[in-house]
Amino acid sequence: MLSVMAVACTSSITDGVVPSEEGTLRLLVQAEDSYLNIETRESQPLTSLTDYTLTDYTLTLNGTTTEGETVTSQSITLDANNTAKLKAGIYTLTASNQTAATTDAGCPWHEGTSAQFTIAAGGNTAVTLDLGKPKNAELKIVLSKDFSANYGSLNLTFTDGNRLLSVTADSTLYLMPGSIPYSLIADAKQGTYIQDASLTGNLTLTAGTTQTLTLSVQPITGLIRIDTGKEYDGEFE
Repeated sequence: MLSVMAVACTSSITDGVVPSEEGTLRLLVQAEDSYLNIETRESQPLTSLTDYTLTDYTLTLNGTTTEGETVTSQSITLDANNTAKLKAGIYTLTASNQTAATTDAGCPWHEGTSAQFTIAAGGNTAVTLDLGKPKNAELKIVLSKDFSANYGSLNLTFTDGNRLLSVTADSTLYLMPGSIPYSLIADAKQGTYIQDASLTGNLTLTAGTTQTLTLSVQPITGLIRIDTGKEYDGEFE
């Protein structure tokens, strides 16, 4: 009986590793934390973000445990040291803050998936996630002095998916790449001799870039009347 029990016990062990045991994941994150200027498109160096906060990120695990269990989009939570306990297995890890990036005015959207890695029972595995450059676009809205001098109110709206963003002053928005419809309504100040403004159109935004939208007023070209102080009969062509 003793020999039979010993065989039964050791049959669940492979190379000294108990499949149901856990190992530790230690996550390191790096990203390009700035947008490329859409005019210069200069390359930005990759920055190692050792104190990178993942508070607004969704972390999902995909892979297979050593017991043969398939793991699909399993949400995991890191502790203060950016570590987490996982079942032994082979995985990839995806991080995304798209939800935070599409809330209110948004923020830089980063998303990336790690290379495949192994978690060994009782082991400690460091995994590096390269999020690269932001995947949305940064739009800066600037009101020029002449615009503010001539218009007393502004309602500039952008439609980005399910978001309707309204701008009334200098602002910075983070929008998804692609074609973004906009609408502008501005009321002219009294005594400025200009009309109220009403415009609609589309902006084409590129992922990972920053673009500045400046609102300005161009001088109006009108008729010139020359008064000589003399009176004339009839009409001139």
